Amino acid sequence: MTDDDLILAGDIGATKTNLALFERASFPGGALRERKYKNRESCGITDIVASFLAEGREKPTLACFGVAGPIRNNRVRMTNLDWLIDGRELAYRFTIEKIFLINDLVATAMGAPLLGEDELFPVNAGKKDPVGNIGVIAPGTGLGEAFLLQENNRRLSVASEGGHADFAPRNRQQLELLDFLWKRERHISVEKVCSGIGLPNIYAFLVASSQVSEDFAVSQAARGEQTPLIVQTALAALKAENKGHICVRTLSVFFDILAAEAANVALKVLTTGGIYIGGGLCPRMLPVFTADRFMDLFVRGVYREMLAEIPVSIILNAKTALLGAAAYGIERSAQ
Repeated sequence: MTDDDLILAGDIGATKTNLALFERASFPGGALRERKYKNRESCGITDIVASFLAEGREKPTLACFGVAGPIRNNRVRMTNLDWLIDGRELAYRFTIEKIFLINDLVATAMGAPLLGEDELFPVNAGKKDPVGNIGVIAPGTGLGEAFLLQENNRRLSVASEGGHADFAPRNRQQLELLDFLWKRERHISVEKVCSGIGLPNIYAFLVASSQVSEDFAVSQAARGEQTPLIVQTALAALKAENKGHICVRTLSVFFDILAAEAANVALKVLTTGGIYIGGGLCPRMLPVFTADRFMDLFVRGVYREMLAEIPVSIILNAKTALLGAAAYGIERSAQ
């Protein structure tokens, strides 16, 4: 194996960065080595890549990084982290012939078809079209969306910033939620109510509307610390059979909004190849998730029969974007 056989893949999110080395010939086999880094402990991606490469003697000539932000000319200013990443500068700094920067959801879309059944939580079996388009919606710190279009045995990955499109309420409670948030800011995107950023907004709304009693620990926590507390408290309440707890209801509202937005993605791109729900939130919140309710909200309107046939899965493999970044880099380098 030579350095030309290697690809350095990365998944760069708002809070963490995963890096891995893959052998092109055996891909999608396991990584040769990989490591996870906390972004707050680093000065930027240059330091992280330097640290990773210094741990071994490999000098890959190809790299691809999935990054949480819109890519322009192989550069990106990250959405929820003040990092500017330039692919050309990184290539020069580390003497790598080709570095591709792609949106992290594009990486997830590329990785999703590579997953096995044990790496997915089935929501709806549907009737998968093997050459149909694929949609990915991923609630994490923010809300990412992307698509994989398929035609004539070719795949085209398409980035999107659909998470920043307008939030469209589906019922009276969600209308009141929108009105509550309008008093705080002028534009309410779906990300503001369907992500790690959004959970505290839903929680605050439920407290303000006096639908349920607030949780003291969550309400006293700093806003940036509320999301993990909401999730942990909801799971503990559910285990204690307290389904009416405010944190359980917060997660329930979140899943209702996610179902509606997933259907929007499916309709806009005709994702007969499936909808994959990625991100770090949903796998942690599965005990609160109800597939039947999700599909009741997903299947609606004129095309309800088509929506009912779309396979829906929750991605359980946290390294899907890492796999997808490697897949994208290998595919592009061969063109």
